[in-house]
Amino acid sequence: MPESKTSRRRISAIEKQRQALELRNAGRTYAEIAKALNYRTHTSAIAAVKVALKRTLQPAAEEYRALTLERLTAVLRTFWPLMIAGPVDDRIKAARPVLQAIEQMRALLNLDVPKPQIGTEEDPLTIELRMVQDYDYSKLTQAEIEDLLGHARIVEQRLALPPGGGGSPEAPGG
Repeated sequence: MPESKTSRRRISAIEKQRQALELRNAGRTYAEIAKALNYRTHTSAIAAVKVALKRTLQPAAEEYRALTLERLTAVLRTFWPLMIAGPVDDRIKAARPVLQAIEQMRALLNLDVPKPQIGTEEDPLTIELRMVQDYDYSKLTQAEIEDLLGHARIVEQRLALPPGGGGSPEAPGG
C-alpha cells in the first residue's frame, strides 16, 4: 500500500524542501543548505530545491526565480560590456560568466525543456500514430474519414512533412 500523502514523513519532507528553497533564496550555497538541514550531500539539497520549485510552493518558487534572475542579470550587466568591448584578455575572461549566466537563465525559465522523444508512451505523435493504425478501414463513414485525415494532418505537422506525407522529417533543431 502506498504511503499516504499526509503521512508525517511526507509532510516533514515537504517542509524540509520548503526550508531548502528559503535558504537558497537567502543566498546560501547548496553545501550550506545540506549542512543546515542535515542532508547527506549538497546534491540532496539541490534535489530538494528542485522539488520545491516543482511543487505548488508557488510564492517561494516565484520569489526564488525572480531573485535568481535579478542576480544573473547583474552578472550579465557586469561582464557583458567586458566581453563585447574590452581588451582581448578581458573578453576571454568575461565570456565564461556571461555564458554561464545565460545558460542558468534559460534553465530557470524552462526555455530548453526537451521535446518528448518520438516513440515514447507519452509522446503525442506516438498517440496520434496509434490512433491512425488502430482504425478499421473496411467500413469507414465520411465522418470517420474526416477524423482520420485530421489525425494525419497532425502527424504531418509534428514531423514537419509536406502535405500528403512525402519527404522525410526535418532533423531535430533544423
